[in-house]
Amino acid sequence: MDWKKILGRAVYTVTHYSADHDISAPFEVVVTAPATGAWWVQAEVIADATETLLIEEGVAIGVAGTAMTFRRLVRDGDHPDANGPAVEQGGTYTGGTELYQSVVPGARPYGIPFKLVAGTIYQFTVTSAADNNVAALHLMAWKGP
Repeated sequence: MDWKKILGRAVYTVTHYSADHDISAPFEVVVTAPATGAWWVQAEVIADATETLLIEEGVAIGVAGTAMTFRRLVRDGDHPDANGPAVEQGGTYTGGTELYQSVVPGARPYGIPFKLVAGTIYQFTVTSAADNNVAALHLMAWKGP
């Protein structure tokens, strides 16, 4: 991946953080790909202890969660955060096809980029392997080829 080319485009970032991530309380972040255009996303988990990252495609939103905002890395212009993918956390989500699952060792960031299907909903679930973990899910999205 040529990050110099990617960073010259509209690149957006969002993070969901937990200072007390417990085994019984996984966090879920849902991204809805825009209906048009080619979009990519990279998911990265950073934690004190081991976490599991599950990515599912084609989920349905039963009860909408709390809206989050993808922040554009290039901050100039009148509306720097406009036109990014929709993102939320903490709702009720069902269905979907597993795309990726991995154990993420503690204290090391680990990420995977992939191209989104236009108009499709993706769920990123982060589950802790230990109580009282400190963890964050960082997503970066960008328009691409």
